[in-house]
Amino acid sequence: VLTHGRRWQDGAKQALAAGVRQLVIKQGAAGSTLWAEKQQIHVPAFKVASNISVGAGDSFNAGFLYGVQQGWEWEQALRFGNATAALVVSGSRGILDSPTFLQVESFLHAKLRTE
Repeated sequence: VLTHGRRWQDGAKQALAAGVRQLVIKQGAAGSTLWAEKQQIHVPAFKVASNISVGAGDSFNAGFLYGVQQGWEWEQALRFGNATAALVVSGSRGILDSPTFLQVESFLHAKLRTE
């Protein structure tokens, strides 16, 4: 909307050209992508039954930023954000049932073994 582009990729390119160093694009069921000047990292979303979307974006942000604060690689931080959001949307109360760190870790271990 801000860049008047038809596709989010066009908006991301404009933001980077304007001086943004990294940009995270949340794509809902498609996952999330980090764009930087010389790299794009896409991490697919986890397939879960979605019950409620309230808080999905905020929970992704919390999980992703936790990973960044821990010094994780971008891909790991994106995956942790995706997992946090997946647990929120698959719960019955959305953000009101925000997962703990251990719940996200357990979810990741289970999903990564089966996917």
